[in-house]
Amino acid sequence: MSFVSLDHNATTDPFPEVICFVAEVMAEGGNASAVHAKGRTATGRLETARRQVAALCGGRARDVTFFGSATEAQNALIAHFSDWDFLRPATEHAAILAPREGVETRLETLEDQITGPTLLCVALANNETGVINDVAAYVAIARAAAPPVHIHVDAVQGPGKLPLDFTGWGIDSLALSAHKMGGPQGVGALITRPGFDLKPHIVGGGQERRRRAGTENVAGIAGFGLACALTEISNWHGLQAHLEDGLLALNPEAQIVGQGQARLSNTTCLLTPGKRAETMLMQFDLAGLGLSSGSACSSGKVGASHVLMAMGYGEELARSALRFSFGRNTTQAHIDKALEVYGDLSR
Repeated sequence: MSFVSLDHNATTDPFPEVICFVAEVMAEGGNASAVHAKGRTATGRLETARRQVAALCGGRARDVTFFGSATEAQNALIAHFSDWDFLRPATEHAAILAPREGVETRLETLEDQITGPTLLCVALANNETGVINDVAAYVAIARAAAPPVHIHVDAVQGPGKLPLDFTGWGIDSLALSAHKMGGPQGVGALITRPGFDLKPHIVGGGQERRRRAGTENVAGIAGFGLACALTEISNWHGLQAHLEDGLLALNPEAQIVGQGQARLSNTTCLLTPGKRAETMLMQFDLAGLGLSSGSACSSGKVGASHVLMAMGYGEELARSALRFSFGRNTTQAHIDKALEVYGDLSR
């Protein structure tokens, strides 16, 4: 029995071209800090990837800094603004919530909450529910404020699903993760506005324009760049509608989180009253289907999602959450198999 992932928001299938390219660059060897020919070749790989990342998000290559993950990139940014006020919605990823204490904000309260220099972090789309945030509205309010506001967008769930426009959005920084878009795991990037000088959170070397010390993961970064170049916007609305219509037909008491709101077309978060996510996940896994109950970063413990709790769902219902997320290789046959398993669970 072949295994099918319906958990692409956790990590999506790498492009075959990326797998081959990463192996090729690894075979080349070379440290980008070295001045000899191998070092210059490695540096060239990094700068090509920098241009490719910038082209995907609408920024400038010189403003792209590579990290070991988007989590690390965002931790570094939050540390940079340690003496500024910190505002973020309660539904943000743990990479934003965990580094320091912040204050919950919403569009309706944001204007009154900006009383001094402020770091504002907003996800482009929620990884658990697929709900898309109105970044333009947040930017409009923040830019109208008198105190300075650094606007950061966690765009990890954006590539291949939504267009990115760093410059057009008028934001100050944006984070990406390679493995969420067909690249290798262990590589992330922070794109910043021109002139912004990020304080290093890891020191001991001059890599990445002294913004992040440590020998660069040249092969991984090169693969990240190629993934950016290969990424195109996909539309899963047909598969999403087929899945959600089928789920609700099988269990009319089930709920789709964010139904009626702007959502990613590849993401469905299902709540089933009276069921526990861990039990259902086990049955899907035995049937050869991989799902999650929410963020992969906390998948070691299946509990009530902070995202769903912040949206007003009760703990018991939140503990039933299943997240279906599609990728480039998801087919209707995969959806039909998922519906078959859910039908058995709903009996």
